[in-house]
Amino acid sequence: MKRFTAYLVLFLLTLFVLSNSIYASPHKRLEITSALIDLDDRTMQIFGNNFGYNPNVTLGGFPLVVLESTNEFIEAELWEGIEPGTYRLIVASRKFLVSNRISGIPQPWKIDKMDVTICAKGSESRDTEPPTIESDAPLAYVADEVFPITVTIRDNKEIGYYAYEPHGVKWLAVDPGITELSETRNFRTKAGEVLKILVLACDVSGNCSKLLIEVEGIP
Repeated sequence: MKRFTAYLVLFLLTLFVLSNSIYASPHKRLEITSALIDLDDRTMQIFGNNFGYNPNVTLGGFPLVVLESTNEFIEAELWEGIEPGTYRLIVASRKFLVSNRISGIPQPWKIDKMDVTICAKGSESRDTEPPTIESDAPLAYVADEVFPITVTIRDNKEIGYYAYEPHGVKWLAVDPGITELSETRNFRTKAGEVLKILVLACDVSGNCSKLLIEVEGIP
């Protein structure tokens, strides 16, 4: 009886420690920061942090095909004929799915949700072309050495806001009347890896364009 009691106490203590480690210990939380819809290409760009390897993406309960993903960026394919409306976007890391299936122990820091609204294509008049984005980024650079990349954005009408980030997306507003701007930032690559930088730009009418910069790190 004493041995049974000792085992029971040990079992309960183990459960207590596991539950505390799951919900109290610091974890790298998966986070969706923003999402961009491109109905012309039928794609969705998702930005955030700690997506991990081969994340799972659903929109309105339907699984999306992941075309490309990094720890901070996902490009997924939308289904043909998607209707305008608000959909629940869910991104879950592969570890979240495996943990739930095998151990049954939840990992709430490995999943995030966001409501995304898709507007009707062509519902708003577009009388101008979207901004153009150019960069002087090299295709490859020596690893661990700092190098600059200059991005230039031009628009015939007026630039509204832009984002120039390697990790997630931070939108920056542009002063009224600006039709061209250039910004230089320093970066560093790692050997055998490809540095990916997404540049987004929108004019004041909501026309948007994007440029994905890729620089390979040379050992």
